Amino acid sequence: MNPRRGNDSCHIDLRLLSNNVATQKSFLTNWNSEDFKQIVEIKSAAKQLPVSSKQMTDILWSSIDNNDSKDLDQIEYAESLPNGDVRVVVGIADVDLYVPKGSPIDLHAAANTTSLYPGPVIYPMLPDDLSSDLSSLRQDVDRAAIVVDLMVGLNGTIKSSDIYRATVRNKAKLAYAAVGRWFDGEAERPSKDVNPPGLEVQLKLQEQESQRFHDARVRTGSLNLYTIEAQPVVVDGKVVDITVIDENPARNLIENFMVAANMTMANFLDTRGTFSLRRIVKSPKRWPRIVELAKEHGYNLPSEPDGHELNQFLAKQKIADPARFPDLSLSIVKLLGRGEYIVVQSGKAHEGHFGLASRITLTRRRQIVVMQIW
Repeated sequence: MNPRRGNDSCHIDLRLLSNNVATQKSFLTNWNSEDFKQIVEIKSAAKQLPVSSKQMTDILWSSIDNNDSKDLDQIEYAESLPNGDVRVVVGIADVDLYVPKGSPIDLHAAANTTSLYPGPVIYPMLPDDLSSDLSSLRQDVDRAAIVVDLMVGLNGTIKSSDIYRATVRNKAKLAYAAVGRWFDGEAERPSKDVNPPGLEVQLKLQEQESQRFHDARVRTGSLNLYTIEAQPVVVDGKVVDITVIDENPARNLIENFMVAANMTMANFLDTRGTFSLRRIVKSPKRWPRIVELAKEHGYNLPSEPDGHELNQFLAKQKIADPARFPDLSLSIVKLLGRGEYIVVQSGKAHEGHFGLASRITLTRRRQIVVMQIW
């Protein structure tokens, strides 16, 4: 591909390059006439939400996402119970309500299987009219959601759960950066634009439960990794800057809630004798190299893969050398290997997710692999 020349410089047209690569990899980058016809039909049908769904528009739902995000796919709520437990509720955008199996948009989504984010342009798995509007859990609008309702004990374990469809209303669209600064005590409010009564108490309770979820996972061997994520700043097809997405408590909150919700959904599907799609990271084949890497830092790991021991090593290194911990984390991530999607039959053993200490066996059905809902 020839670079496009400007007045004083030469640069690559990243949008064109992205489109070429996506097409070469068999991604569908455009919507056809049947897709657009279905979008019109969806818009008409979406004016009336199902009256049979549970009405949950009165509780203080909130969302935390990127500041400019329009495709809000989850909201959260938490409440303390008299016995000391906490109810944590996660709502996920109910896209399936609008896209029947075998319909044109469903076939488009099945062909791509995911949204593609090459940088200068996004190729969404679902049309923008749906993901950023009709099914987006936008503030102050009634929307359909799949709700994962959890009863959480003091030690962060899930004592009981329920999953159902509901009509919800997001009361506060919040951003990672602002909420993270507020959690860290660097801001007076979690948002300068929206602050419904009770929001701050609600978010503090969510932060508390997020930490409990995290601690419970760490106790069972979930890996506590941290890598630096870079994001290009693209203007008119040109990369003009690189920014770093910093870890903060707000991002951790959403991650911990989603892991809990995903594991609950996986268990829900497993107990109903069905097939489901799971994302797994197998037990690392390059474990000997991880052992060598730990030894270079003065730590002895066992000869067989052990997530709990690996996490102990990582926790100590994060304290001992925080500046270089992201580099160590990245090395460990590469040695663990890539995740992959598999179809799992209920009750059948599989390798699970090593990094999350999640797997399913015929005797320990509570330890289940995490599905990807995003």
